[in-house]
Amino acid sequence: MYRLTTLTTMQKYEVIVARTSYASKTFEVIATSYEEAKDLAINQAYDEVFQDHDAQYEAQFCYTIPEREIS
Repeated sequence: MYRLTTLTTMQKYEVIVARTSYASKTFEVIATSYEEAKDLAINQAYDEVFQDHDAQYEAQFCYTIPEREIS
């Protein structure tokens, strides 16, 4: 028996995450949608860059990186 599976195409996104009123940093993430890209970037910022757990974070801009630019 063969089982059919659905393949999801991943794309690379560049997401600017801002720590409210303090700083911002641009992240590149690979995701299936803009919403997922924003969520991944916010999680990455929270886990790796910004140490203040009481700060608020917002994904301000999200751009698809054309396939020819993916490295």
